[in-house]
Amino acid sequence: MYDRVTHMLHRLFRLHAGEARPFTFLFIHAFFNGLGVALAFTTINTIVIEKQGIEILPWLYVATSVLVILAGILYNKLEHAYSPKRVFVMSLSF
Repeated sequence: MYDRVTHMLHRLFRLHAGEARPFTFLFIHAFFNGLGVALAFTTINTIVIEKQGIEILPWLYVATSVLVILAGILYNKLEHAYSPKRVFVMSLSF
């Protein structure tokens, strides 16, 4: 079973030898990260609309985009200061 899944991953994502395990970890990390973002996004939108009204939503989106840009700048600095393995571990800690 494991060999069939590994073979399917190699063909589907064009993985080279030795890339299946790191790819699987990164894929699972990205999946759950995206799931968390989607659930948080839905919850936050619902709470904001209920408590503040829909008028504040555009301002919330602008503020969120600024925070995402700042987080990207910070990540870029971390990426250049530390090894990829350490940056990955640090990103998992959030």
